[in-house]
Amino acid sequence: MQPPPPPLAGLSDSAFRVIVDTLSIPVLVVDGVGTIVHAGGSVLRDFGYEPHELRGRNVIEFTPAEEVDRALQSIDELTRHDELGIGVPTAFPIIRKDGTRTWMVIGAVPLLDPPVEGMTFYFLPWDAQLHFDEFFSSLLAGDPLDVVLTRLALSVAISLEVAGVSIHHGFDGSGFQAISGAGHPAGLEAVTDGPWHRAARTGEPQHVAVSAIAGIGPDVEASGLRGCWAIPVPPHEGLDPLDGAVMTVWRRGHVAPVRAHHFVIDRSLRYVQLALVRSAEHRQLAHLADHDHLTGVANRTRFERIVGEALVRSTGDVAVMYCDLDGFKAVNDERGHAVGDELLIEVARRLTTAVGAAGEVARIGGDEFTVFIPDGGAVARQAADRLVAAFSRPVDVDGEPVALGLSVGLVVGSSSSAEELMRRADVALYAAKEAGGAQVVEFGEGRHA
Repeated sequence: MQPPPPPLAGLSDSAFRVIVDTLSIPVLVVDGVGTIVHAGGSVLRDFGYEPHELRGRNVIEFTPAEEVDRALQSIDELTRHDELGIGVPTAFPIIRKDGTRTWMVIGAVPLLDPPVEGMTFYFLPWDAQLHFDEFFSSLLAGDPLDVVLTRLALSVAISLEVAGVSIHHGFDGSGFQAISGAGHPAGLEAVTDGPWHRAARTGEPQHVAVSAIAGIGPDVEASGLRGCWAIPVPPHEGLDPLDGAVMTVWRRGHVAPVRAHHFVIDRSLRYVQLALVRSAEHRQLAHLADHDHLTGVANRTRFERIVGEALVRSTGDVAVMYCDLDGFKAVNDERGHAVGDELLIEVARRLTTAVGAAGEVARIGGDEFTVFIPDGGAVARQAADRLVAAFSRPVDVDGEPVALGLSVGLVVGSSSSAEELMRRADVALYAAKEAGGAQVVEFGEGRHA
């Protein structure tokens, strides 16, 4: 890529304009609100506009409607230049005078002591490989999946010279959890049976006219889009069904992909697959860091964080319970740790079922579990009773019933810390054990299930 033009400092108005006008690349001088105050360089050659046709207009006018939000964000980022006065360039589609689009790399250089207040934006020919490199850098940096896939979509759109690319991902059998991409039309979420749905269900590419997509907005066709390719991302052993994805390519013609297109598409599908696998691995690692490896419920770290966050947000009482199995040690000693582990898995399942959507269960260690209920009123007390009742029937172990009880210490109230609430719940649990077990004791009073 060519280096950006240097800051223009200490120039007279005439000298400044001569330099800008004679550059071999398009240059726009823009004021603080985005109005073009001077246009020079090769704007006529690259954009189709005479310089005077651009002056007085806002740069956003030359941005595709679906890219305006990203354009505003990018302009803000471009103006946050580094200590050398150079912003980080970004790739963007520009609408020419004849209505066609061209992808350019846009950079910004601040004017130092200029005859005009504002920023100098320069435009360079797009190199698709540059954005593929940015995709890999984003992937390796662990950026959010949407960011990674959007960078990839930009590269694919430019490589194929198409209007836009969307990557639908998180297919659940009927719809997609998210859509990432660049240059694609707005409102795709409202389409309930688009070619991308059919591609995901059948595993076969779909090549259709935009006019044939039921539910798509009329402004999409009016924008000049005519054809749509929806290509499913091949399955991978490291992905579950919810990680399924489809790449959708938007064109201004009805031409089906040719061999050259397939080369770019096939490579890009593998890149999407790579991004999805890496994202799934990150989710798995995050889950392992926050959850008990044996039972799958939350661990102490996650539990304390959830309670702490709730205390900051809540204006009322919350509830914390400490739960301990009655008779677990004897079973564990007699039957061995393998049987004990099976019991703990079943215990976690029963606790989770009993709590339901009302709260969250965590395993603190051994046979000790905790429960958090954000509603510290009757909901919490009813949940505590359900927990004890869940162990009124034996637990099946190797075809043999094992009787276990559950003691629960409950605290309802507020505190400055999760640790304090857990301490109070532990005190109540001790009281429940002292009273014979298989019951609920609320901190500050005795209450039997």
